[in-house]
Amino acid sequence: MDFFGQQSGARSRSLRLTLLFAVALVGFLAFLGTAPALLHSAWSLCFGLGWQWDWDWRVFALCAGSAGFLLLAGAVIEWINLADGGTALAARLGAEPLPSSSRDEAAHRLRNIVDEMAIASGRAAPHVFVLRNESAINALTVGRRAADAVLVLTRGCLDRLTRDELQGVVAHEFSHLLHGDTVLDTRLTALLSGLLLIPEIGVDLLRAGWVEGTDSETGEPTSGPTPLLLLAPFGLILVAVGFAGFLLARALQAGVSRQREFLADASAVQFTRNPAGL
Repeated sequence: MDFFGQQSGARSRSLRLTLLFAVALVGFLAFLGTAPALLHSAWSLCFGLGWQWDWDWRVFALCAGSAGFLLLAGAVIEWINLADGGTALAARLGAEPLPSSSRDEAAHRLRNIVDEMAIASGRAAPHVFVLRNESAINALTVGRRAADAVLVLTRGCLDRLTRDELQGVVAHEFSHLLHGDTVLDTRLTALLSGLLLIPEIGVDLLRAGWVEGTDSETGEPTSGPTPLLLLAPFGLILVAVGFAGFLLARALQAGVSRQREFLADASAVQFTRNPAGL
């Protein structure tokens, strides 16, 4: 197997998808910058005035800049939420540290495999955590930075996999650590969270345009429009375009993730020299 060729191809494809992700975000912000001009033209058509394109660079910069600020603000908030490090994130999942000395034969085997893959990959062995009550087979690396990322495996991996299979799984996860996939995925996830903030604001604008309450004298429910109802068309654009942009970006993120998985598979074969185990 030409695992070096496979790695090179996966890197190239993931880079192209990552660049496309960035282009999609810029295009999304640019489209929102044209929203006032689009609303003006639609309003003119509705009243029989024909297509009237009202373009102003200052309005474009204000709208696109505001959307960009919201996107970055949401991304920073999500980035801060993930700032605790791999150990804290593993604890949130309910994982427990793998003891350095244990009479558990499966745990001892895992420790040996981790040390072997550290030597094969040229990377220091990460802290290892186990989800002891999870019988399914799964493994992942968590952490905002490569330096604090940890390896988490389910108990099912220890109990249900052969040594060669477990070695393949661990080698796969070592590749994620070695190539910075954990950091890349965290950054893309933070940007997606920021992107999702924009349609959420659109929903808030739509809700603000109609008030639901109770009459203080009769106690009967009342409802009616508010002055913010004038912003409903802009809110609809934020919702429609925002969710469409989020779905596109999410699909691109999934594509990047898939290519990094291919890269991890090829790297695992490099580390183990045993494709059958993987």
